[in-house]
Amino acid sequence: MPSFGIKVDTSLEEFPCTMTIEGRKLSVPHLAHGGAISALMDTAMGMLALKTSLEHNMAASTVELKVNFLSPAKRGEEIVATSKMVSQGKSLLVISGEAIEKETQRKVAYAVGTFNMYEINVHSELQKNLKEF
Repeated sequence: MPSFGIKVDTSLEEFPCTMTIEGRKLSVPHLAHGGAISALMDTAMGMLALKTSLEHNMAASTVELKVNFLSPAKRGEEIVATSKMVSQGKSLLVISGEAIEKETQRKVAYAVGTFNMYEINVHSELQKNLKEF
């Protein structure tokens, strides 16, 4: 599974995800592309959605994602995204996320995502992949 350089800490409940701004994540020589930050946010919130759905023997996918960019992420900065559950229904999860620059704690982005939980037949394969992630 391509990771886009995103590191996921599966030892913590919120699944913090970290990305260093470099290379293909740049839109101009020294600033992160919005798509890179969006991918980081979707990953952090998606991990919480996946954990929640697996508890119900289901999988999850992103239905909607809205990202507010609060300040630019610069080349070499380490950005950390965390997430928390806002609402959990029978099949939809609403999760919020925040991305900060690790050293200064400067807010880089805020996001809200909606995730669909759905039944699957390959539950054990998803659990295996989650452990390898």
